[in-house]
Amino acid sequence: MKVLSSFSELRSLQTAVCTIGNFDGIHLGHLFLFEKMRKIAGSDPTVVITFSNHPLEILYPEKAPKLISSIQHKLALFKSVDVDYVVLLEFTEKLAKETYVEFLENLKNCVNFTHLILGKGSAFGKKKEGTEENIKKLCEPLGFKVHYLENLPIDEKAVSSGRIRNCIKEGKISEASQLLSRPYSIYLDPLEAPLEKLLLPPAGQYPVYIGEEKTPKKAVIIPSYPYIMIEGKALSSSSPIEITFLG
Repeated sequence: MKVLSSFSELRSLQTAVCTIGNFDGIHLGHLFLFEKMRKIAGSDPTVVITFSNHPLEILYPEKAPKLISSIQHKLALFKSVDVDYVVLLEFTEKLAKETYVEFLENLKNCVNFTHLILGKGSAFGKKKEGTEENIKKLCEPLGFKVHYLENLPIDEKAVSSGRIRNCIKEGKISEASQLLSRPYSIYLDPLEAPLEKLLLPPAGQYPVYIGEEKTPKKAVIIPSYPYIMIEGKALSSSSPIEITFLG
């Protein structure tokens, strides 16, 4: 998997199948979308266009959520599902003013994408005017097909990053893991200073695995600081480390 920072770095590709989204957490719904993208792409490369910061940090900072996954965690999860290219864009005020037409024209000028895979109800571009109705109007003039996938339901409710955040906030670790399709974990990278932006479970003690170890340890979480203590010692690491919650 190659990680890029601009559309121009896609010029070497003759064609591609693309998706656009924030993809916080990489949950069951996202996995369904990636599987569909891979089937449609066949031998063509798959491209995920996502952001290094949450768009709400720019649009409405007071509404910006704590993140389920750090950037490096998200990239590791993309790699695990065989994504070929990730375009990691910084969401800026300039990008926020770009219309959905400009966004897709800029992408098309760099790579001849033939299919665009999106989740039902998704919208992008200035004022979120890139709705399903408007995107479909661009298919013929820009020469691509768009696929909107229905939201994946679990217990009669759609799987979403927002739903998973609520589970984590309420300490429902098992439910969060079910919606993620993997044990809920926190990926700490000292270069990202992630605890300030990451969503942590409620204050308390939790059984966890540290990194590749399979011996349960006791983690004390204090989200208000934020602060994590493992077996009575403050967590400290000069390299990335994953804390996997059991339960």
